[in-house]
Amino acid sequence: MQRLVVFTISAVAALLTPGAHAQTASHLPGVLQVPDDAFRAMFTKEQLAYMSLDGASFSPDGHYLAIIVGDILSGEPEQVWRFDLTTHKLVAISAKPEHPYDPTIDGIGWIGDTLYTAAARTPDGIERKFFLKTEGDTTTEIASIPADLPLGGFQDFSRQVGPYTVEAVELGKVGFNLVAGKTVLAKSTDNNWRTLDGPPTLIFSDPGSGSITVVDLKTLRRHQLSISASEAGILAAQRTPTGFLLAYSVPDACQPAESPAPGIQKPQERHVKAVCIVDLPYRGPHLITSRKATAK
Repeated sequence: MQRLVVFTISAVAALLTPGAHAQTASHLPGVLQVPDDAFRAMFTKEQLAYMSLDGASFSPDGHYLAIIVGDILSGEPEQVWRFDLTTHKLVAISAKPEHPYDPTIDGIGWIGDTLYTAAARTPDGIERKFFLKTEGDTTTEIASIPADLPLGGFQDFSRQVGPYTVEAVELGKVGFNLVAGKTVLAKSTDNNWRTLDGPPTLIFSDPGSGSITVVDLKTLRRHQLSISASEAGILAAQRTPTGFLLAYSVPDACQPAESPAPGIQKPQERHVKAVCIVDLPYRGPHLITSRKATAK
């Protein structure tokens, strides 16, 4: 039988204390919303309405978040952006898509704070690979990327995390089961999840749940984090010395908007999904031990 404990916002640092199949719940504190002015300046309302957030990746030190967007002119990943978590500046790394399937993004990877992008152009119907290197505020096209650099940013259907292999098993029209061996971790969900090492952790959001679920794969302890929408798109997760950074998307704002005063017009409907970032403490056996610690 699972045990449900509700934490206040100030006590959220007690997440995921190891224990047998326990479940806890809390509201998500300290959420940073990525400003979308740069998106709005580059794309039309119609393009923003269809724009997808296809994936993302934090730099190893958590200074930057690279974001892959698509569905601007085609159904493919088409452009890379970079958000600075310190200055809150969002900039385009690759060129604005001008023609369908030109360019497309194959993957992104980090070495320190240097971002590498693998992409392809098809101006005459023939695919030609190209590569970008972004250091500081300068992006240059290069002949190749380091051979041992793993490229990612997109969702996988299978991922090894510690001794566990997490897989998304398709169930036809009803979605996916997330499994690790014979253990079913989530039923009839989307292929919308990320994993973390040290300790092995699964993060996912069930459609319509209004929450993000974090699972310790060793203990199967779960923690549900309430969000401002019925579901979230899990974009990226990065381990930190005190927990982990999490990036996810929601259809509207990252935090619930306050009701406007009488006579005040409601804000206009958004035409672009919100990208949300939160720095969560993780109370593992060698990490945070104080329940009074708070997220940054």
